Amino acid sequence: MGYRPRDRELAIELALELLATGRVRGIPPNHRPAELERLLGRPFDEGLLHFSGNLLRDWGLLEAYYEREHEGSPWHGTLLMGQLHRMPKPLKWKDIARELRRLGYEVTPEPQPTLEDDYFRVCESGAGAVVNGKDTGWPRGHIAKISSSDWLPVWSPSAPYDFNAVHRRIYVVTAEPERSWTAWLAAQQPESHSQWFRLAHRAVHTVAREHPEREPQAAALHDWLLSQAEAVNVLSDVEQALLTARCADGRFPFDALPARPGSPSPDAIIGRCLAVLPLTREAAQSLPISWRELTPADVQRSKLTRALLTAAHQVREKATTQELIDELAAWDDVLPTIC
Repeated sequence: MGYRPRDRELAIELALELLATGRVRGIPPNHRPAELERLLGRPFDEGLLHFSGNLLRDWGLLEAYYEREHEGSPWHGTLLMGQLHRMPKPLKWKDIARELRRLGYEVTPEPQPTLEDDYFRVCESGAGAVVNGKDTGWPRGHIAKISSSDWLPVWSPSAPYDFNAVHRRIYVVTAEPERSWTAWLAAQQPESHSQWFRLAHRAVHTVAREHPEREPQAAALHDWLLSQAEAVNVLSDVEQALLTARCADGRFPFDALPARPGSPSPDAIIGRCLAVLPLTREAAQSLPISWRELTPADVQRSKLTRALLTAAHQVREKATTQELIDELAAWDDVLPTIC
């Protein structure tokens, strides 16, 4: 089975479903190897990547990537990748994008001024497409790759701020006294632009990772910035909950910061995530199975629900309130069925 490079109809369906929902035949990036194999058969090839030790399974136009906590523990999926450049005549991006927009999905460009290819993202699913640009050696305007990961960005990638510039300013201010931060913040983004806070939050974690000697200052600045963002309501309740949970989890790109007074407890993190879930269990269970019957709003709510539950699960073992533990556990049989 799988996706052979000359099977154009299957390639179109793969591209549309992967971009619209982030899934392949209803299977999300975060899955067990047997789940995808049950639908597609044995992969054409598979092996361990030398640089990471992760598992790569190849079904022709589709690749699936897996990681595990340690040798001997089970594999779990992290990334689905459509390798459409392997087709003798790759699909034209304008045709796929037109169909996605006809179905109601928001497709936005992701500016990458230093790269030759063009990049696009479907806002509802978070899936991205790489489209051949100029001087790449491939036909211009054709789809090269499509990717969907279990890491969901919850904001539009386009913004008037440059991460490298924000990163440099964050690095500088971590050496400044806390009493100067209010004036510094006003000078950086006088309109309290939400994307600035997102980039600054990511930059604080980057500075702490790259300069361990500044971890205490970075942690204090991190908490202060999030409190400022919450005070002016530039981030949604869903995003606030998701950022808090991901910070507590400590996985890249939000590497763990030093323990400090006032950090939210696992119970508080789980409770906050559960309180802002866009879907109830009943609503999630009633969603259509076929991706073409899902609306863009269904996909977006499913993705945000999955992201919040996944983030909450990372601190589940440290929770102490049984009611919260039970409420989170009640989603275990539903989570695999949503986008």
